[in-house]
Amino acid sequence: MNSRRCVLIALAVAGLLVGCSQPEPEPEAAPDPGPQPTPAEVRAEFRALRAAVDQQRPGAAVASLTAFMHEQSRYDIVPEVESEIERLLSVAEGRYQEAREIARQGDFERAEGVLEDLSTHLPGIADGASAKAHLAFDFHLHRAQWLMVRQRWEETEAVARPLLDRDLTRTQAEQVQTLLDGVSQVGAALNQAAATQTRAACRQLIILLEMIYMEEGAYPATLTLSEVESLDALGSRAILRSLSAIERYQSSGGSYSFVAVGAGGADRVRVVDGNFEG
Repeated sequence: MNSRRCVLIALAVAGLLVGCSQPEPEPEAAPDPGPQPTPAEVRAEFRALRAAVDQQRPGAAVASLTAFMHEQSRYDIVPEVESEIERLLSVAEGRYQEAREIARQGDFERAEGVLEDLSTHLPGIADGASAKAHLAFDFHLHRAQWLMVRQRWEETEAVARPLLDRDLTRTQAEQVQTLLDGVSQVGAALNQAAATQTRAACRQLIILLEMIYMEEGAYPATLTLSEVESLDALGSRAILRSLSAIERYQSSGGSYSFVAVGAGGADRVRVVDGNFEG
């Protein structure tokens, strides 16, 4: 009898322990109230963002509207913002090709702005990825080539030379080096031609001064390009085309000297009594 009673007591205690170990039921989650009404100031901010949209820079507008949508995601204005973002993404489609056409017309500043907008703000779409790849090298090489064809040599070098500091492939680096070689050769040829023209103009000045000396018995007291034109209206045309200034003119009795400055300003030739110095 005592043993049976002990078993019953043990079973009762075990049951109490099991009951105590069972977890309490979790409270039911509150139902999602859904989007909240949009405050007036939030709607006003959205209107201001939409009014500030630059249709030529849809990527920047998408970025600002996306940030706004994330900040105000609890309000019922989100579908309107999403709709505006979708519209701007459709505007961005084809912008890469448009930028290429703009560049072909020579408006590289505008074309670069379009490409930068796409590559910076929309790298995940096809136009953005193409713009980013194009800006890495080909855009600038095309710009340098466009300038070179139009014989704008200094601008060509200014665009091409910085490309050598980029992480280029061997082929790309050779393209830039070849272009710079061409600019260098043309530049040397132009400098030589300018120097030749400067010296030719000096020879004409020497002849003009000798004629004045023969007629008046002295060299003129002053000599400037405007005075050369008045002294020899017809013969001075080639001189005026080849020179930008006559500097440090001096005359004393049967002697004279001056420095002729070439049309580009780089060539300077000193003449003393009909002889070239330096």
